[in-house]
Amino acid sequence: MDAWSRASGFQSQVQRRQYGQRFRARLVAKGFTQVPGSDFYSPVCSYTSLRTIFAVAADRDLQLDQWDLKNSFIQQKLDVEHMYMECPDGYTKQMENGEPAAMHCLQSIYGLKQSSRLLHQRLSKFLRASGFKQLISDQCVYTKGTGNDQVIVCCWVDDIILASGRENHAARSWFDTSLRKEFVVSPWTPGVEASWILNMKVQRNWREGTLHLSQPAAIEKLAAQFKLTEHVGRGPWVPMDPNLKLDKTAADKVVPSQTWDYQSAVGAMLYLSLTARPDIAQCVGVLSRFMACPGEAHVTAAQQAIKYLYATRYHGITYTRGVHGAPHVFMSAHLGDEVDSESSVNGYEFVTYADADLAGDVGTRKSTTGFVVVLAGGLVSWMSKL
Repeated sequence: MDAWSRASGFQSQVQRRQYGQRFRARLVAKGFTQVPGSDFYSPVCSYTSLRTIFAVAADRDLQLDQWDLKNSFIQQKLDVEHMYMECPDGYTKQMENGEPAAMHCLQSIYGLKQSSRLLHQRLSKFLRASGFKQLISDQCVYTKGTGNDQVIVCCWVDDIILASGRENHAARSWFDTSLRKEFVVSPWTPGVEASWILNMKVQRNWREGTLHLSQPAAIEKLAAQFKLTEHVGRGPWVPMDPNLKLDKTAADKVVPSQTWDYQSAVGAMLYLSLTARPDIAQCVGVLSRFMACPGEAHVTAAQQAIKYLYATRYHGITYTRGVHGAPHVFMSAHLGDEVDSESSVNGYEFVTYADADLAGDVGTRKSTTGFVVVLAGGLVSWMSKL
């Protein structure tokens, strides 16, 4: 404890409780030594599906609730009869023949490649047994019921998101009870909607029928990491100068990562551009072309983009009730032959915009194309690609 206190800077149990620290140990298997196979694949809900659920929730006044499965990777039984792992350092017990002892794994463990797949299989089996139908387009999205009684479930590894009618208290209580019978889950407070989902801040205005997505915490962390939090309110109001033309840097003029970690900055902005900040998609697409050869101009452009993000960290995507018509089915075209595609088109009005430049890249003379798909007044899908 003393060593831990000195290393972390906390000097007392009071301070540790104040900062929310606790002692934990985790045994992790060396999954990288496993032979890859097709059974290691595990699906994850796409951000496009997640944003579509948010748009539907805003239009139909659905409440969003969230559950977190505790110790999810160690609750699953292995699908193989014999699997052994080396004992951790410090465990000196030997077998009768003098060989080092090995551990016989009876259930999945952190580090195994198939742990997430086993969790997905168990969760999928539970939801289907509970009457939910799995979408063909996204294996981590499930629906149950129709009309005002429809319930939508989205799974992101061990995070469960439920969208249900605001007045449908019975459906939420039933789902919570059923989930607790099968898994060990985090506490759920009835009537309190989730305000943070997958590091995205969710703000609802029930009177105006809006749902706003933003990522201020991730942006503040990024700006603090690169010490670009000064000049609050006076940051640039565009992520990149539209007239800026970047080219490859000579090898002797490349900025080393020890001076400024260009790759880490662009990688963090890439994550933001894929979640709730489509306004920087084109900027990040340009900056990512020079990950191996960033020069001073590229670093300056990346710094401007981070300053722009920090100045607009509360900006995001807003979905509004009643915009582009009122949907009455949820992704019905993906549920098989139950509803034809015409009903799906009439149910939801997706508005799409696309554009491209002409030979905008200086080095390759290639063009950049992009599109956005709008539902309920907000973007659900977008792309900017060379």
